[in-house]
Amino acid sequence: MSRLQNVALDLSSSRPNLRFLALTARPLNLPIFNGVSLLSDLLNLDPWHDPVHGPTLLDELCGGVSHHVVFDRHIPECIALYVVQTWAMDFATHAPRLLLRSPTPRCGKSTVINMMGVLCRRPHIISEVTRASLLRKLDEGCSVLIDEAEADQSVASNKALNAVLHSGHDRGTAWISQMDRGENRLFNTFGPLVCGSIGSLNPTLMDRCVIADMKRSAEKRAKFRIDRADRFVVLARQCARWVADNAKLLEIYDPPMPDLSNDRAEDNWRLLVSIADIAGGDWPQRARDAAVALTKGSETTEVSEAEMLLQDIFAVWGDLGERAKSSALVSRLRMLEGRPWDGLTATRMATILKAFSDGRGSVIKPKELRFGQGVLSTNTRGYTRSMFSDAWARYCAPVAPVADVAGEEAEGVRWNLDEITRAVDSVRLAISEAETAKAEVCPSNPDPEVQMAEEPARPDVIDLSHPSAPGDPTPKPDATTEPDVDPDMDPKRAERLAATAEVREIIKAFYNKYPRVSVERDKADVIELQGRIGSADLQISDANLMIQIRDLFPLKRGPRPRPATADTAATTETTPEAAE
Repeated sequence: MSRLQNVALDLSSSRPNLRFLALTARPLNLPIFNGVSLLSDLLNLDPWHDPVHGPTLLDELCGGVSHHVVFDRHIPECIALYVVQTWAMDFATHAPRLLLRSPTPRCGKSTVINMMGVLCRRPHIISEVTRASLLRKLDEGCSVLIDEAEADQSVASNKALNAVLHSGHDRGTAWISQMDRGENRLFNTFGPLVCGSIGSLNPTLMDRCVIADMKRSAEKRAKFRIDRADRFVVLARQCARWVADNAKLLEIYDPPMPDLSNDRAEDNWRLLVSIADIAGGDWPQRARDAAVALTKGSETTEVSEAEMLLQDIFAVWGDLGERAKSSALVSRLRMLEGRPWDGLTATRMATILKAFSDGRGSVIKPKELRFGQGVLSTNTRGYTRSMFSDAWARYCAPVAPVADVAGEEAEGVRWNLDEITRAVDSVRLAISEAETAKAEVCPSNPDPEVQMAEEPARPDVIDLSHPSAPGDPTPKPDATTEPDVDPDMDPKRAERLAATAEVREIIKAFYNKYPRVSVERDKADVIELQGRIGSADLQISDANLMIQIRDLFPLKRGPRPRPATADTAATTETTPEAAE
C-alpha cells in the first residue's frame, strides 16, 4: 500500500488529534529549496483522485492549522476559506490580502505562513520583498506569502512597491508596466497575498486586507515541521479537486452578503462566503459570523489625518452653537488626549479641511463671521455647523459597540441556511439543465475534421437589425426558422430544443456584433440579452442565460492574458531564460 493511501486511511479516523500525531510522525520525502519552506513539488500538485466533501475539507483545514497554533474565534475559519480561495482565483473579481497582525513577536504568524506555504496554490514565501520579485511571482500566478512585513522597510516606505500591492486587489486594475530586459511589458498583479506583520501597515493596504489578529498564548501546541507535512499536502490536493468539481458554481454564484459597513469589506469577503455557501453544512453561517466579527474587529485601524480631524471636530463642537471661531476649535482640539493636535494651528486646520465638501459645491473653509451682539460684536474667521453637516453624515456615522471577538459572539444576523442551500441548488440545477440541453442540441462529434466540415460557414459579424445580414447565408432565427428535429420526438421536448437553439443563436449573434476584449460578462449584457430574448417570446432565467453564455464563450484558463499595447505588440515573446 502506498504512503498516500496510508494517509487517506488515516484521514478517515474520527479522532483528529491522533490523526495529526500519526501523520506528523512520518517524514515527507520532498525536496526543500535552500532550507526554507518552499517545496518544489507543491508548484505542480495534482488534484485529489476522489470527489471531496466540502464541509469536511474546511473542517480538516481548520483542525490542521489549529493543531499547531492557538487562535481566537473565527480566525481558523478565515484561514481555511482563504486557502481554498487561492485555488479558486480564476473566479474572483477581487483578491483581498490576508494580514496576520500581532502586537508582539512570537504570536504564531510565521507558523501560519509556513503552513499556508504548503496548503495554498503555487506558494512562494519571501522575507525580503522587492518590486521586481513581487511582480514576477504574481504574474506567474503564485500565492505570495510575506513574513515579517513590518521589518521590511520597502513595504513601509517604497511607493512603487506599495503600488503593486494596491493594484492587485481589483482584477480590472491589476496591471503594472515595468521594464524587463530592456523591453516594456505588462505584469498582471492580480493574485492572493498573505502578510505577517507586527502592528499595522499603511491605511490604503489595510483597507484591502482581511485582518486576522494573532495573540500570544501560554497554551502549547504541536510544532509544525515542513518535512512532516504529508497531511497538508493531501489537503492541498483535495482543495484543488473540490474547486475543479465546483468550477461552474464558483463562476456564477453570487452570495447574499452580511452588512459589513462598507463596499470594500464586502468585496474582500464575497468569494470566501461563496465558497462556504457552496460547501454547505454549517459553513454559510460560520463564514458570515467570521466576516462580521473580523471586519468590525478591525475597524479601529488607522484613519487618515483629515478624517481624524473631522471626527474630532464633531466630538468637540458641543455647546458652541451654530457658529464657532477657528481659535475656539483649535483650543479644544489641543486638549484631546492621545490625538496629534498639540501643535495644531488655525491655518493648518483650514488646509486639512479643504479635502471635504460642504455639500453645496464648495470646500469647507473658514470665512468672516460676526460673533457677539451690539458694540461688543467682532468679525472673526470661523466655521458654521452647516458647513460640516454633509461631511459629518458621511464620515462620522455612529458605530454600534461590538462584542469581544475572543469572548462572546458578536451580534449578527442569523442566516436561514435552508434559503442559502436552495439558492445554491437552483444555480446547480440551472447548470445541469444547460449541460443537458447543450448535449441534446449540440451532440459531441468525436472527429473534429468531420465536425468542421459539417458546420456551416458563418460571418464574423451578424447584423441584428435585419432578418439576414449581407453575406450571411444563415437567416436570423425567428418564428419561421426551426432546427431540424426528429418527427417522432415528443412535441414538448421538441419545442424546448427549438427554444434553446434559438436562444443560443441570439447569444452568438449578440457577441459576434459586440466583440469583447475580455470574455467576462457584466449585468448590462445580461439585461440587453434578456430584452432580445423576451422580444422573441422566449423565457430563460438569468442563471441559465449566464451558463449558456459561458458555454458558447468559455473563460480562458491557464496563464493570464495580457492586453495588447503598441509596446508589447512590437516586442517579441519573452523567453523563459529572460523571465528568470
